[in-house]
Amino acid sequence: MAYYDELTQTLNRRTFIYRAEQIIARCVKNKEHLSFILFDIDHFKNFNDTFGHDAGDRILKDLSERIRQFLGSAYLIGRYGGDEFALLMYGMDKYETEKYLEQIMELVSEAEIPGVSERYTISMGVINLIPSKHTDLDSLYTFSDKALYQAKHNNRNCMCFGEIMEEQDSNQMDY
Repeated sequence: MAYYDELTQTLNRRTFIYRAEQIIARCVKNKEHLSFILFDIDHFKNFNDTFGHDAGDRILKDLSERIRQFLGSAYLIGRYGGDEFALLMYGMDKYETEKYLEQIMELVSEAEIPGVSERYTISMGVINLIPSKHTDLDSLYTFSDKALYQAKHNNRNCMCFGEIMEEQDSNQMDY
């Protein structure tokens, strides 16, 4: 239980980071595509304020259960805090990742939560790349967070892809 978030049954942040670093290293070695996704619930505070924190908890549970069932054990999902989650997928290029994430967004759009008269949506910030030895989780998080901010700026309920330009001789990444 120490590895999982009690409410959502997703990996807790510490465990997600540990396992993600292992996957990143494997993707570097195998020159395999990697996608790091940050997502959260659009207007989550309004759901809590309007329907109560118990309803907010039901939304978080529903979201995580839908995504965990869809993902199976193939990829990592973790709760970073509040209503923010991280997802790490590998073996898919940008186009395949986008199609996969569209399916997740469709699953979420079908949710009906008891006691909540409105449907919830999510916004996603996505980074897809073939990582190098310079790729680190903190940078993936930073650039994915910028892409998530862009998705929120684009009226939410969407995904935005960020770009990372890795330099061969430094740890610098450009957005």
